[in-house]
Amino acid sequence: ISMCISSRRVEAGKEIRIVVAEDSQAGQQLWSQLERDLAEMLAPRSLSVTFAQNAGEMLGLLGSLERAGRRPDMVLIDLHVPVRSKSVSSAAGGDGWPDTVKVGVWISKRIRATGNDSSLLVLWTSNVLANELNDAYAFCNLTVDGHPIGDYVIDKATDRVPQAEILAQLLESDRATKPVWMPPEPTVTVTSAPRKSLPYLELGLRSQAIADELVLSKKTIDEHKAILRDSLCGEVS
Repeated sequence: ISMCISSRRVEAGKEIRIVVAEDSQAGQQLWSQLERDLAEMLAPRSLSVTFAQNAGEMLGLLGSLERAGRRPDMVLIDLHVPVRSKSVSSAAGGDGWPDTVKVGVWISKRIRATGNDSSLLVLWTSNVLANELNDAYAFCNLTVDGHPIGDYVIDKATDRVPQAEILAQLLESDRATKPVWMPPEPTVTVTSAPRKSLPYLELGLRSQAIADELVLSKKTIDEHKAILRDSLCGEVS
């Protein structure tokens, strides 16, 4: 697993700007609790938190902040935040926006593609081991213009205080000391070969296209997908 690295450290006395892409009421309630814990850990610095309800709203908000010279220090992204295709089409220039509900990784790629290589991007999702491990791998392994897409993956199902502690560490650490996300161990051992298909699956490539990229047969890729589906319980299609 490659290290997901950001070069940014929040300066002492600086307002900490955080943008959260979360549409569910339960997720927003969880964040309100996390925010209180995080504010205590980062005091006396203040937190400025803005919510986005969907992918289009998120991209539009980040664009406005960028133009105002207020790039956020951290962006938390729910993997399943709604697309709202009309908004995304407008915000993303009308091309390349997804038609799937699992757009958290896609949003992160768009953020990096705009030249934002300093905001910490955190995939904030549920039940990583059971449902989202393939997306988490892609989040921390794919790159855009040489920069890792994501910095860390946090499972909403874990205890709240450790979540806040990780967020605080990310915001206060530099390149050398920043926490690195390590995936949970699957219940079944998977060799390195099938794992190489994960980033391509996240990009939506079909078996033949993945086979061409990895210089393997389509049959081999289909076998890899079956192994990943059975062992990681991921939504590999």
